[in-house]
Amino acid sequence: MKKTLAFIVLVALLVNCTYTLPHYFYYERKRSIVISKRVGETIEPEEREQFDLFHGIDEFKAATFYEITGDGYDVEIFTEHEKLIAYNRNPDAVMILRDYIERYEIIKDSMLEFEKKWGIVDYDVLGQPITTDEIKINSRRYWPGFLALSGTVVGCVSSCLIFGIPEVAVDVPSDYDDSESKNKIFIGLGSAGLGCLSGTLYGIELDKRDALRKIKDARKPRVVE
Repeated sequence: MKKTLAFIVLVALLVNCTYTLPHYFYYERKRSIVISKRVGETIEPEEREQFDLFHGIDEFKAATFYEITGDGYDVEIFTEHEKLIAYNRNPDAVMILRDYIERYEIIKDSMLEFEKKWGIVDYDVLGQPITTDEIKINSRRYWPGFLALSGTVVGCVSSCLIFGIPEVAVDVPSDYDDSESKNKIFIGLGSAGLGCLSGTLYGIELDKRDALRKIKDARKPRVVE
């Protein structure tokens, strides 16, 4: 049973390695965005410090946000020695950042309320939120079904190996006692159901983890100059 389950998990992980988020990088840039009147069209070093933005960027000089086709934005980040670009395809990305800047003095002391409002579950390398909605959009979805079916099979097979295969009598004697066979059937069904449930729950969790990892990777700033 352990070998079978390990094989299923290994297949899942190998397939996940090929899964990417190509839509993050295919879009058309439009005009620049004023996220908030508090910062204007360009984020300056003083504003970066004031609102705790662009984590992990050394020698920061300026940043400009741009509207793009589809959801989200891209942002050009200038440092002393290079130009970077980062992507955010969260449908609520602009609204979340605007809310954060305009209510910063309130939010910084009540982050839990802010995270609950927008469904924030994690942050990318720049410190920008990742929400449950974006994770759902980028989940593969079919893993829960695949692992549910696999769990059902594992449950049935393991039950048969441990408790034996239920006997089916063709010519049933009048004094035949089939209670043992019925118990095996009930145990088999219970094992299959438990395997199905555990497979579904694991599949959902695997989807979430994989989508979160891919979002973080897609959002990493890329050097363009």
